[in-house]
Amino acid sequence: MMENIFVFPLKMHVGSPSIPIVKKKDLVKRGQCLAEANGLGAKIHSSVSGQVIKIDNDSIQILADEVQQEDYLKIKECLSIQEYVYEAGVVGAGGAGFPTHIKLQSQIPTGFVIANCIECEPLLSHNIMLLEERPELVVKGIKYTMKATKAPKAVIAIKKKNQKAIQAIRKVLVGSEAIEIKELPDVYPMGEERAVLHAIFGKWLAPSQLPIELGCIVINTETLANMTRAVEDRKPVIDKDITVGGQLVKGRDPQVFFSGSDRYFC
Repeated sequence: MMENIFVFPLKMHVGSPSIPIVKKKDLVKRGQCLAEANGLGAKIHSSVSGQVIKIDNDSIQILADEVQQEDYLKIKECLSIQEYVYEAGVVGAGGAGFPTHIKLQSQIPTGFVIANCIECEPLLSHNIMLLEERPELVVKGIKYTMKATKAPKAVIAIKKKNQKAIQAIRKVLVGSEAIEIKELPDVYPMGEERAVLHAIFGKWLAPSQLPIELGCIVINTETLANMTRAVEDRKPVIDKDITVGGQLVKGRDPQVFFSGSDRYFC
């Protein structure tokens, strides 16, 4: 039987590599914290139960138990949204990997939270599927971000073609007048942070500028859902949605592979 070895890089975010808090031969549970943030960075949690078999400067390796459960160790009870997000290890799931708890330190009492719900690359679809199936997770994440940053308004940026997702969001937004939907064109690279802000406000940020200079905080779809899971379910970031595009070989069943905290289908 092939051993299921999971490799958890110590740098899966902007900032410094995280510092391991487990030791070789330790038995760990799904959801357990493996490494603490080192300055600018994020906590890293195990997506599997098993035994630590190797730790080096770059990663922690875990030999996963043969039988895995969906249950997980919950993060501790916290006193603020920012603390929940920090304890759960939430970072930008859109690719940038910036620690979300740092973004929540900004106070924008006259600004906007921008929910970037645009799939930038043509084949991407997992964020739209999340919005179609669980829009409340994203809307709640927006509201938690507004509360943490004191932002009075929010804009959900999404491509006009995604009408099924838009209608699902509208149902959840009934009575939420502070949050509006901005339908954007289906062009590339719509979804890139500066392109989104230009489409909404008609202003371009310089390469050296950040969204906060327009009084905005931009957070990706899946990141917002992870915030909700952290606050309401005390769930650390141990699962990751992805899109796999391609063509199945005739007569061959789809295969499932695991690596780190991701699940890959191909």
